[in-house]
Amino acid sequence: MGRQEPLRFKARDGLEIPGLLTLPPGGIKKNLPMVVLVHGGPWMRGSTWGWNPDTQFLATRGYAILEVEFLGTTGLGVRHCEAGFKQWGIQQAARIRQPLLLAYGSEDTRVPLHHGKKFYSAVTRTNNNVEFAAYSGEGHGWSLPKNRIDFWRRVEKFLDNNTGPSSVGAAVVVPEGKPSI
Repeated sequence: MGRQEPLRFKARDGLEIPGLLTLPPGGIKKNLPMVVLVHGGPWMRGSTWGWNPDTQFLATRGYAILEVEFLGTTGLGVRHCEAGFKQWGIQQAARIRQPLLLAYGSEDTRVPLHHGKKFYSAVTRTNNNVEFAAYSGEGHGWSLPKNRIDFWRRVEKFLDNNTGPSSVGAAVVVPEGKPSI
């Protein structure tokens, strides 16, 4: 099992951002490919200390996993929350240049599929390395075993294709729910 470590780093505005770093079990601990798991938000808490099957799935495949409580996350004070204003949404899509995997549930009422399609359309104007998956019959996260299996196979293939020794890294966005293994 990968070891989870708390960490903090400074944002551009000087505010501290807490996070969790999970490293692969045993072996090398430097120069690892990294996956950033982005929690839903912006106004909610994301990661929690303890066992996370998604994180462990990735750690056992040799990835370092970073889960951050980005600016705008609740529970870290008003200043931290307000610092996230205007940092989310379609206007920021053009800034994403890394390979990106987006996955949504067709029945999601919290983040409807049309929001995902709108974001996909915005980000692909400047980034042609974006994969999109919509899971029929799923809400905010994946409850059907066939969809969980398909999603994590996609993630594994996406990472294999985008985090090789010559790649510049990859961003994985799991925007909706906590799709568990």
